[in-house]
Amino acid sequence: MLGIDWQLPDNDYELLADNREVLMAFLTVQTQWRYGPSGHRLGLDYAGCQAALVASAMDFEAVFEGLRTMEYAVLEAGIESDDYG
Repeated sequence: MLGIDWQLPDNDYELLADNREVLMAFLTVQTQWRYGPSGHRLGLDYAGCQAALVASAMDFEAVFEGLRTMEYAVLEAGIESDDYG
């Protein structure tokens, strides 16, 4: 993964092993957001996400649905760039 070793913080949550790959993919593409003229997030740039994941030797197709789920959650929560990523 481009020499990036994401370290998850010690918090009070449980990460299921099945979700680890999607979480690592989401952290890898966290700079691939598209923003509207008002500065609000519109969604992930999927082409940018694919390029970042391929460069990181991750399988884009294997994690795409999980990325979309996480993208939707961020957008629904109204989390802005100052709060995350």
